[in-house]
Amino acid sequence: IQKGMPNLLVMDSKGSAGAYTGRCNLYDPVDATMTDISSDLGTPADIFTGSPSDFFSFANWQGVGYMVNNVNQIYQWAGRGNAVVVFNVQVNTTDAKTNHLDTCRYIFIKDDRMILLDTVEFGDWHPQRCRYSPVLQTDFSASGASYVDAPTPQRIMTAGMVGKDIAVF
Repeated sequence: IQKGMPNLLVMDSKGSAGAYTGRCNLYDPVDATMTDISSDLGTPADIFTGSPSDFFSFANWQGVGYMVNNVNQIYQWAGRGNAVVVFNVQVNTTDAKTNHLDTCRYIFIKDDRMILLDTVEFGDWHPQRCRYSPVLQTDFSASGASYVDAPTPQRIMTAGMVGKDIAVF
């Protein structure tokens, strides 16, 4: 619902046996039902791992919802009738892999750019990294995309929007 998303997504944290299920459900306020939209609409499957303490960060941008949990790849949801699927991030054009970003702790939209904080890229953890996309694009390998690492040995612990700014601690 962040910034006008017209749908409510509900993330499962525990299944009936108490195990972490990692599902995403679309809530229908008309009949108060939830539809599992995880992975494949025909055969939903667990898409997130981790534990109930691996909190989700969401961003709604250009009609697509993006979600991260600092354990799995970034996922995206393009609205009703679509399943939640992996959002592949390439950070350069020299590596042929379809995804270079293993995990991300926080995701924000600021000044028409997608901002990713505390990333694992190519298997290497970058706990002080802020990676950003080009304006109005999600291609992190395109001109205008880059990153900056905070000059501190401390890792990013939390982040949030304060007015129109992103506060990072």
